[in-house]
Amino acid sequence: MKNKIFRLLTVVAVTGFFASCNTNEDVTPIVQIAKPTMTFEAAANPTLSEGSEYTITFNLSAPVANDFTVFILSLNNSTADNLDSDVAETSGVSTQKSVSIPAFATTFTTTITIEEDDLAEGDEALVLQIGDSRTTAVTFQPINRTITIKNVVADELVLDFNFDKTFTGSGGYSNTLCEVTSSISTPANKPYDLDFILYKGNVDQNNFDAQTGACTESMTIDLSPVASGGVTDGLYQVRAFVFTNADIDVATLSFPLVGVGQFNIPISVDYLRSGSINKGTFNQQDQFYLTSSSAEGTETPVVNLLVATVGTKRTVSIQTTTGVVAASGRTVSSKEWRVIR
Repeated sequence: MKNKIFRLLTVVAVTGFFASCNTNEDVTPIVQIAKPTMTFEAAANPTLSEGSEYTITFNLSAPVANDFTVFILSLNNSTADNLDSDVAETSGVSTQKSVSIPAFATTFTTTITIEEDDLAEGDEALVLQIGDSRTTAVTFQPINRTITIKNVVADELVLDFNFDKTFTGSGGYSNTLCEVTSSISTPANKPYDLDFILYKGNVDQNNFDAQTGACTESMTIDLSPVASGGVTDGLYQVRAFVFTNADIDVATLSFPLVGVGQFNIPISVDYLRSGSINKGTFNQQDQFYLTSSSAEGTETPVVNLLVATVGTKRTVSIQTTTGVVAASGRTVSSKEWRVIR
């Protein structure tokens, strides 16, 4: 009898327990936590020179527990391309920069780098959209900014050395210095390669820009103030050095170059100040031409450069080895070079 009563009381108690749990009074409601809000601080439509940086700051109303990414897009109506800034990642039809916001940050700052180049160009527009729908960790309203990029004329002299040459052997076979390789060398396929060395007096200035193995070699000379790392005043000379010659000095032994007569290899120098609208070409004096018979290790003058400081300005003239000035310029404006002859 006692067992029956005990079982009855137990059933009543359990039933009462479940009935109690099903009442609205005892259920804790589910709460939806709102996402933090993100806003941007970014100067409205600035004008910046090449080499500058544009700052963007992300502000969050509350931290997020994990890293998340915000995308900055270069819109299709930009006239600047992916070489003009570091908004340079390709994604579908857009060019973008992805910015990682670290966990628990409430403010974060990044920069857009406006790249400096050697091109002479007018103003360009970099049209940005900051933020897009791929960012879901926070709520925000994307903003647009247009950066006007101004061309910069840098305190650099750029020299491009051209030496390619087409030559023809017996039977009409032709080749060029930029493409020919030796068929008799060890190791095989030795190319024709000129290096260009910058000297002051007879001292190598250790400018290795134009010693790359490229067909057209390029050298940059820093004309900024000496205190900022620019070259010192004085007379400089660029000399060509035959690094490898594809064995064209023994062409009569090297098929298919059989029957190639000796030929000259003149060098021309394109010169410009980085970003300048004016440029010119200097032609090496003919008494210094290399020839197809010039052996490896041969070195010959190409062009002289006289660098001087006048007040706060630096000047440079491009000269023959006898001091005849071909062109001159100074580090002051985009109209850099005054051609004298």
